[in-house]
Amino acid sequence: MNTRNLVWMVLALLLVSAAQAMAADKEAGDEALGKYWFPKKNGKFEVTKEDGIYTGRVVAYDDADALDIHNPDAELAKRKFIGIEMLSNFKFDPKKKQWIGGKIYDGESGKTYKCTLWFEEDDTSVLKGRGYVGISLFGRNEAFERVKPEDENKQQDSKPETKAN
Repeated sequence: MNTRNLVWMVLALLLVSAAQAMAADKEAGDEALGKYWFPKKNGKFEVTKEDGIYTGRVVAYDDADALDIHNPDAELAKRKFIGIEMLSNFKFDPKKKQWIGGKIYDGESGKTYKCTLWFEEDDTSVLKGRGYVGISLFGRNEAFERVKPEDENKQQDSKPETKAN
């Protein structure tokens, strides 16, 4: 094999390795995509990705007609709770294996906090989040359990039926 062919072969291997590494980072970041329960299991949100930015919107809540009543902005307090953006502006950091730079909205307090998201080890069934003000030291962790396919309709199934008089 001549030197020229060897150089092309090495370059091809480097390109393939780089493409695989980039694909692995993309896949790792996309592990967060999907639906999760609120900690009290009274609602669900769905994490999606657009242009490399991860967001999460409320897709179900025990009271489908609930409004965002705790929001300090009077206009926003009139909006339906289902559909609000709960997680915003997260980017995946493959070195830290975390979604960083985003914010989380707490519908129970109407406050928005800086936030970091991650999975423990290789367990993608529970998304962890730390909301904080200022620095991460002053914050609180929450755990969001992934909605399993068999639990997809659990929220609606567990609601008590109202009896007509």
